[in-house]
Amino acid sequence: AVEALESILEWRPPDDQFRWQYGVALLFAGEPEKALEWFDADRDSGHMVGYMAALYDAGRREEFERLLSAEDPSAPNEWEGLARVYAWIGDNDRAFELIEMIIQRDTVKARDFDTDFYARLEGDPRWAEFRARHGYDERTSANIRFDPKLPDEILRMLEKDRAAAK
Repeated sequence: AVEALESILEWRPPDDQFRWQYGVALLFAGEPEKALEWFDADRDSGHMVGYMAALYDAGRREEFERLLSAEDPSAPNEWEGLARVYAWIGDNDRAFELIEMIIQRDTVKARDFDTDFYARLEGDPRWAEFRARHGYDERTSANIRFDPKLPDEILRMLEKDRAAAK
């Protein structure tokens, strides 16, 4: 993803959406310091979740704690971002508290929890139970079938490669 997004920079300048996507790709590639350069630390930009996750992964805990303590956990519009941050840092109990509060206000929001920021919850039995309860037993992408018809030339090359590997 990082390489693909970098190739886009060759033909177009980054906009806010690109900065988010590239920052997330860097974060998931294990490059939190680089990700910090792409996330806007402005609360109103929508990048704060990524910025905080990158601070945490970069080991900049004092800055992370300062930003986290500035968030208002009583404000419903903050719950989604906070739930993602808590899931990212491994505070599953707090993440689930916020997720349940979000769902109590709007059950349709359950479909919004299929984001990689919640991937670290996947080992927690509560995550599977939550997703099953709301009709999302598997990640959405797991339900997509990809079985293209390949040209015969490519099939022959693949067969040749398999035979050579044996």
